[in-house]
Amino acid sequence: MNGAQIAWVGNNRYSFILREGLYPPCGERWEYHVTAFRGLLESPPSNTAYWTGEPCPRQYRVIFDRLITGSSWGDPGDLEDYYGRGPIYGRFSVYSGFPIYSLGFSAADHESIFGHLSCDGYRLILNNEVDILDVIFRNSYSAPDRNYFTIEVDPEDDLSIGGHIMDCDRFGGDDRLFDGAIVLRASDITPGEYEINNRNITLVVRIEEIVGP
Repeated sequence: MNGAQIAWVGNNRYSFILREGLYPPCGERWEYHVTAFRGLLESPPSNTAYWTGEPCPRQYRVIFDRLITGSSWGDPGDLEDYYGRGPIYGRFSVYSGFPIYSLGFSAADHESIFGHLSCDGYRLILNNEVDILDVIFRNSYSAPDRNYFTIEVDPEDDLSIGGHIMDCDRFGGDDRLFDGAIVLRASDITPGEYEINNRNITLVVRIEEIVGP
């Protein structure tokens, strides 16, 4: 194997099963040949056989980068909701197989003992673009200190990316502001920006390749 002797096979054998460690890991191509010998005499090598390992998983950094709001939403008669929505809370998630990785945040300070007695915090406004890490997470009452995950994607798997954002209403039920996702086949993933649009909000995600095949 690759010019090194790996096994002796008796002359009454017609096959040899390679043990683990004698076949190539992902992304590598190894070569094999056999020779016959008697005493100190050895024949020329046989034809060379090649074995290529399975494709390696690719490793990506998925970055939840920005939120872009559209030109209108809600009821124009309700100025508070029409020009600004929130305070907001929710999560951003990514997975390829299992487990599912989530970044949860809450920029809403609310109590729910007898409904929402208090509902203050960070709000989204119309026609605006905000940085998720610098603006939303750092104006949150609870949020992680990063806006990305590093994840491996096998060649046969998909990569799913999405977000879920709610607004905190002082009275009544909370509203869903954003609930969008994209699914990328492993072969279709390229580094760059991807937009996820839902309910007049765009979630901008950046993908960076960490380790190639």
